[in-house]
Amino acid sequence: MVLAVAEGLVEFDEFQADHDGRIEIEDYEADGRELKVNTLDGEVLEVERD
Repeated sequence: MVLAVAEGLVEFDEFQADHDGRIEIEDYEADGRELKVNTLDGEVLEVERD
């Protein structure tokens, strides 16, 4: 969650953790755009903004 907040998280929508340790967080930025952050072992792998 800390990594998603650093990317602009303001509203939490969905959280998914895979068996391999990958975490996907879907949420919204302050301007209402959707934000998806993929992490593994405390590192950001990918950030998608729609």
